[in-house]
Amino acid sequence: MLSQTAEYALRAAVWRTAFSEAAAAGQSFIFTFHPEASVARSLVNEMIESVESRGGTVIFVELKCSPATILARLQENSRTRFGKLADPALYQELEKKGAFDFPALPLAHVTVHTEEMPPRDAACAIHDAVRAFVGDDALKTIHRVGNR
Repeated sequence: MLSQTAEYALRAAVWRTAFSEAAAAGQSFIFTFHPEASVARSLVNEMIESVESRGGTVIFVELKCSPATILARLQENSRTRFGKLADPALYQELEKKGAFDFPALPLAHVTVHTEEMPPRDAACAIHDAVRAFVGDDALKTIHRVGNR
């Protein structure tokens, strides 16, 4: 079993590689991320740079919903299936301890209030906003950052 420090370093290496390889291949890439204190803000900057240095574009999409909706969604079966945090009480405890504190991310190009529309409509809104931002022919690398 990896130590927590080794686990964080491995996660960072995998993320860096995914961004770098997708950008080098000119491959669109969607990456979801719930900001948390265990991720260095500098890692986000490194990933952005790895895309932009290869001519790619990073597009931030902020997903928002109420705290009550977050707690309800934590209990969905799909989270357990993928080994994700599924305990609302643990989430609230972690939140109180600052586990989700994170410096501000770059300004989102689009913000979607996910409790105001079904998932398919949210995906269409994101697609339309990205297309409007970069145009059909310029879609290279898409980075979706999910904020609570």
